[in-house]
Amino acid sequence: MARTRGYKSWIAHNKAVLEQGIRKHINNVTKPELVAYLRNVAQQLVDTIDGNTFAIPVYTGNLKDATGVGVYVDGVMSAFMPTKTAIKKQSAGASVTGESRPYIFGSEFLAASLREASTTFSTGVWLVIFSAVPYAYKINTEGSPKGQGKGYWDAIVNEVIANLKPLDKL
Repeated sequence: MARTRGYKSWIAHNKAVLEQGIRKHINNVTKPELVAYLRNVAQQLVDTIDGNTFAIPVYTGNLKDATGVGVYVDGVMSAFMPTKTAIKKQSAGASVTGESRPYIFGSEFLAASLREASTTFSTGVWLVIFSAVPYAYKINTEGSPKGQGKGYWDAIVNEVIANLKPLDKL
């Protein structure tokens, strides 16, 4: 009996040491590599949107103004990349009283919204494409009333995915 107990405790000890080593490797090597890779993917997505590879219909043009990509690591935003038009100051126009409204910074709104999403992506590593325009999903799935924009986001994501390379090829 004594031998069996010693053998079992030796196995349990080795298992614990192995699990600890794997966790350390994941946290110190694998996770940073994955995050760096996803930052690259996020930049590719933003570049594709900014490059207007897929023409955004005039009717839905502000989808581009309100778009960003975030990378989350265990609920914390590690990176945020807004489109070029989201970071430009944009006049909100005059109010009914004729007074000038404050400038709108799209990237600030997107960053705040992406921070709020940290509870949804609280564990693991995530790449999140975000549009602050409430009808972005509907335009992508159904198109606009003028029949424009259907499949816009799908096309962008599919193009970037098609050009991804394995981590070891970077």
